[in-house]
Amino acid sequence: MIVCPHCGCHLTGFKRRHKCKDGHITEYKRYKCEKKYGEPHRAPSLTEHLLEAYLLDHVYPELNRCIFEIKEHEKKLVKKKDNSVKIMAELERLNLLFQKGRISMDYYDDQYTRLEKELESERTDNIITVESFNPIKEKLTGNWREIYDQLDYSHRKAFWKSIIKEICLDPDTHKISGFKFLVNGCSN
Repeated sequence: MIVCPHCGCHLTGFKRRHKCKDGHITEYKRYKCEKKYGEPHRAPSLTEHLLEAYLLDHVYPELNRCIFEIKEHEKKLVKKKDNSVKIMAELERLNLLFQKGRISMDYYDDQYTRLEKELESERTDNIITVESFNPIKEKLTGNWREIYDQLDYSHRKAFWKSIIKEICLDPDTHKISGFKFLVNGCSN
């Protein structure tokens, strides 16, 4: 989930053991770039408790921000009209001109390819809607934080993997700069 800002690889987890002054050994989890030793770049290293604290503090505000941006974007999209009917009519005119022999084969192929691409982009305008965030909103309603605190490590990991697609790091400071939600197989 955590992506290296330098090479794009996913960070891998490992356990670090530390001997305290009183003699007992503490263990904590860290993440590092898997190409840290192979390629010469400043590889980020991040502790799990800092990552978890960041996500807990920022997941709900970020969700609200994403939903607000989508609502604002949808207001602008309402004004945009559907051009697929117009493109289909232009395709029919192009076919008619070609059948009558008024345009060359090369011109027909170029224009047909262009219009097909326009039509495809109109049809598959992959817009993330507010409804696509409903599964995430359901997980973050009520006293989700209290329930989260009672989860064991594997269930916490599963929780984050079910709502977060990618965690981004700043290339200069190697601190967490944001994350992307996992929304119906798409990221926002």
